[in-house]
Amino acid sequence: MPVKIMITDDHHLLVHGISDMLSALKDMVVVKTFSSGSELMEGLRKQQPDVLILDVQLKDNRDSQLARKVLLHYPQVRILMLSGIESISLVRELIQAGCLGYLLKSSATRDMLVEAVLEVSRKKIFIDPALKDQLLTDVFTGHTSGPEEKQILTRREKQILELIVAEFTTAEIAQQLFLSIRTVENHRFNIAQKLGVKNTAGLMKKAIQLGLIES
Repeated sequence: MPVKIMITDDHHLLVHGISDMLSALKDMVVVKTFSSGSELMEGLRKQQPDVLILDVQLKDNRDSQLARKVLLHYPQVRILMLSGIESISLVRELIQAGCLGYLLKSSATRDMLVEAVLEVSRKKIFIDPALKDQLLTDVFTGHTSGPEEKQILTRREKQILELIVAEFTTAEIAQQLFLSIRTVENHRFNIAQKLGVKNTAGLMKKAIQLGLIES
């Protein structure tokens, strides 16, 4: 029997592209697509897929919140996260929560996506190769990227952090750095994950404590 797939992402072109690509394969069928977490939870009440391809950052649900909710109510569903966020700590958190796969939107190819869906459908873990080596290194060495390490932030992340501390809004940061709002949001998420904080106040406090910016 073909693998039954659901896709949830608020980028409509991406959803349709993935849906058309997977539906063209004889061993896969996309049964439903959604653009929000609320739509997904309503849809799951009526039908559950073998594999759920789920965006990490939906407008109404972010981080691991939605994945945990799905697995709580429908533990038989195997989740493949599709993300624009390159964060080992987030990958670790999602895998520990019960998700079986993590793919980066920036590097995933057609063949990689198909392989990931098949592996996850067999209850096997699939991590994007761009992150797998680093994740395995962390696991086997017992190393985690803690907030004490100033070098964990990229040049762009430090630049955005400085603007956050200067009280620029996400839209203003996007305009100043010629980035999309979505890209800035992803960077903010990465920074918060790396520094181990949850909000802007926490970002500012931690950044000053670590000497990443001047008080």
